[in-house]
Amino acid sequence: MTERTLRVGVASYEQMKARTMTIARGEQKPDRDDPTMWFTSLESFAKILSARNHALLDLIAQRKPGSLAELETLSGRPSPTSRER
Repeated sequence: MTERTLRVGVASYEQMKARTMTIARGEQKPDRDDPTMWFTSLESFAKILSARNHALLDLIAQRKPGSLAELETLSGRPSPTSRER
């Protein structure tokens, strides 16, 4: 497996939206070293790194499910959209 560096940023929703709009208008161009993944807090980033989510990411990488429904079946976990129903 190729190792890659994940660049993460932490900013408020308003800051992320303003940055995105500035880039979309062509007023700013992201640097190569800018974060490509943003979170609103360190706590929200930490949730992504949980053992449960790590296992889910491994399952996705190994089995490559073709849909959320298939991933639900493989993992035994409901998707966020099915929890809303």
